[in-house]
Amino acid sequence: MFIFGTIYVDSPMKAEFMQMWIELNQKLNPEFDLLVIDSKSDRVWFNLIPGIKDIPIHVVPDGDPMPPLERGLNWIDFPDNMGHHNQNGVDGWGRAFCRGIEYAIQHDYEYVINIECDMFFGKPAMPVLNQMDKHQLNFVSTGLKYSPFPDYFMENTIMFMRTSFMRDVDFIKKYDWRKDWTKAGRAWDIPERRMETILGEEIFYKPWDGVRGHGGHAALKNTSDVQYLDYIMHAEHTKLHPQPMELYYAFMRKYMGQDWIPPSQRQ
Repeated sequence: MFIFGTIYVDSPMKAEFMQMWIELNQKLNPEFDLLVIDSKSDRVWFNLIPGIKDIPIHVVPDGDPMPPLERGLNWIDFPDNMGHHNQNGVDGWGRAFCRGIEYAIQHDYEYVINIECDMFFGKPAMPVLNQMDKHQLNFVSTGLKYSPFPDYFMENTIMFMRTSFMRDVDFIKKYDWRKDWTKAGRAWDIPERRMETILGEEIFYKPWDGVRGHGGHAALKNTSDVQYLDYIMHAEHTKLHPQPMELYYAFMRKYMGQDWIPPSQRQ
């Protein structure tokens, strides 16, 4: 079993997110190996991520076999960056996510977990997998109200998956990250909807509480409110929160301890 996250580092903030993700998951899930799937970040930012200082970076083209995971933190990169479906109609996120599923299938893992590298999730992974095993669940996520969409949809940055199910449902082929998103219909215009269509009633929704940008974090009156959250992502600059990083730091201290110091503030 392993936890993977996709990332594209293009700023000091993203580099700090990456380091925080490593530290949080090493604290909450020490029994799991971690896999970062990069989309050709400029390596100028890597000096800001001390957690990857002494690990190899494996550049693996599409279709090539991937090396086995080593104990601890692993980093896999693409030789190119495809872009984003909102920008150029190419689903770079989908390609990276499918690589994580492919990794689990190729190396015969029973379960695979996706927690995006700019998503901070405070629940340990093993109790969720124990529940999946006990109740024979194939796919666990949570639901999210996300403006401008009027209804709830699956939070595709937190996903617990049974590998054999993802293989047998032929997820990678059906998701088809190569699809031209500029010609996609309304039901397929975001990855979450595409995944819901493929997975259907196999998705089990956990009632985790969190915020994910686009107004969701506006409900937080101050940094102490993060104590009620299970996850936080895409906190943005608003009049209420002119320094959104303080929300992330408060969330990290909830799980790492009050003496935790943000990476950008360390000597």
